[in-house]
Amino acid sequence: MRWTLDRLNRLGASEFEAALGDIYENSPWVAHAGAEARPFSTLSALHAALAAQVDGADEAARLALIRAHPSLNAGAFRAAPLSADSGREQAGAGLDSLDDHQAEVLARLNQAYEDKFDMPFVMAVKGHGATSIVAHIEARLNHTFAQEKAAAVAEIHRIAYLRLCDRIEDSL
Repeated sequence: MRWTLDRLNRLGASEFEAALGDIYENSPWVAHAGAEARPFSTLSALHAALAAQVDGADEAARLALIRAHPSLNAGAFRAAPLSADSGREQAGAGLDSLDDHQAEVLARLNQAYEDKFDMPFVMAVKGHGATSIVAHIEARLNHTFAQEKAAAVAEIHRIAYLRLCDRIEDSL
């Protein structure tokens, strides 16, 4: 369903949370808290308000948000339940049609990443394919834990923005 900002601005808090509670993967608390910042005059203002909730959250909440994201790999795509948004995003990046070698490489890198950081690799995959995703995982494996938490949150904000763009008409 496409929403207008005017309509979102007029919703009650629980309806607002229901409408946007999945923008940040499995973390409706972001939309719940962001509802307080209404009214929004632009999609960018809405995104900034939601992002501010994440950025202002404590460390445990941000880590839980990162861990709420599914792994990016063919095995996860085939076996684990994904949100509708994550399924579309991963399919759009071709992760549902990797050959066995590509799936093995991606699974191995994801495991190395999860072993090092104790969280899934998170990336806004729109516009990327397997080769690009592999390159990003390899590069980010060189990060420190603090760098990677910051990178993961930045990617989560990008994912949220892209999801908002898909759902909201940026006009009142």
